[in-house]
Amino acid sequence: MLEAWTTILQEFGSSLDNNLVECSKRIFNKYVQCHLAPPDGCRHSDNGEAEEIEDSEDNDRIRFRDQLQTIGMFGRVIPGHAMPVLFKLLESRIQRLVSHVQAMQSRAMNISEAASLDNLFEDIHWIVLISGHVLCMDSDGETPMIPSEVMQYSIEQHNRGETTLDATIKAFVAVESKVAVPEDFLSVESDPDRLPRQGY
Repeated sequence: MLEAWTTILQEFGSSLDNNLVECSKRIFNKYVQCHLAPPDGCRHSDNGEAEEIEDSEDNDRIRFRDQLQTIGMFGRVIPGHAMPVLFKLLESRIQRLVSHVQAMQSRAMNISEAASLDNLFEDIHWIVLISGHVLCMDSDGETPMIPSEVMQYSIEQHNRGETTLDATIKAFVAVESKVAVPEDFLSVESDPDRLPRQGY
């Protein structure tokens, strides 16, 4: 079903009429929701059929390649919607992960917490997969490139004053030097570009 949209997006994606934008938002949101655990999503649990996480990542990337490429196209049609959604989801899951790790340092996890942690890992896995396909175009035998839509979105953010060059450079320096996250890195006031924040 998603593949049928590929032709529509390639044919009419540059015109961006309201109907295409609204359809893109709905389809993108529903796809993301279907890959998240409740309460934010509607993904069904595997009922004890645990997979190895490292195997699952490659398997999902290959098994759902066509879907991920198509949903990446949807995300690039609506970057002003897709990027903040993915960033907020990733940020909330990382905060939950930090809470779990801190709790594990003081006591052993119970069965419910272990199941919650499995769901959290799966959420992060899918958010990263979807984000990667929005931010880069997958191509066989070539280095994945940052699409022009993503670069244009970043430039428009800067031109509207939604981001500052200094905050974005600080974000890149923090990633490069592998230091702790700067204190104002996640605050709205610091205005770094969402793209490096998502990569961090």
